[in-house]
Amino acid sequence: MSVEGMCAIIAILTMAAFPGTVGFISKSYITAEIEMNTVALKGYKNLYKLLNLLLHLSVGLKFLYYLFIAKSKSKPLAERGGKMTMIILAFICVIAGNPYLPIYNKPSIFDFVYNTKNILSQFNLLLCTTLLFIPLRKLFYPRVNFKMDVDWIFRAFIPYIVLLFNQLVSKTREMFASVVQNLTNPLVGLYFNNITKLKEVLSYNSVSFVSASSLFLMSILLMLLCLNR
Repeated sequence: MSVEGMCAIIAILTMAAFPGTVGFISKSYITAEIEMNTVALKGYKNLYKLLNLLLHLSVGLKFLYYLFIAKSKSKPLAERGGKMTMIILAFICVIAGNPYLPIYNKPSIFDFVYNTKNILSQFNLLLCTTLLFIPLRKLFYPRVNFKMDVDWIFRAFIPYIVLLFNQLVSKTREMFASVVQNLTNPLVGLYFNNITKLKEVLSYNSVSFVSASSLFLMSILLMLLCLNR
């Protein structure tokens, strides 16, 4: 068995509050604290134990079964490094489960944690959970391995959305410029045609011609403003 497998087994036993691990001490203290408070919290004690067993059933036993027994076809993604960290954490989980460490209060740890009733009760719960997993193991079939870096959203997805938005803005500007040009060309042509006709018909000097053309242009602008309102 590899080092990673041994560390994983220790982590699962700690999560399941197996006697001899730090998980057994911490969860037993939590249960004892709930019992010592009030009678109304006994329901929370049962709920706490149930959630721990469901966690062990859906994560711990599932991992052990499909990794060492069923030999799942999906190959886990190998990660380089991190062995020393796993070894240190597994070592802490085992060492901290020793009730004779000076960090623990000896009377309380043997009264509330390492007593015969608590140890037998925990073994019975783990045994029943394991027996329950056997007929229900197909319900916990592992999913297809999927790995996605969170920074992919910032590296690829958001720049792609920004690029699409810029393209949309560019297309909108081109369409708007084309529409404005199509609308202004007939007006400009009409203006210059009218100016030419007025110049030919009236044959006034330059000042009167400019005044007449300005009045004509102002009338067109006023008409457009009235239509817009």
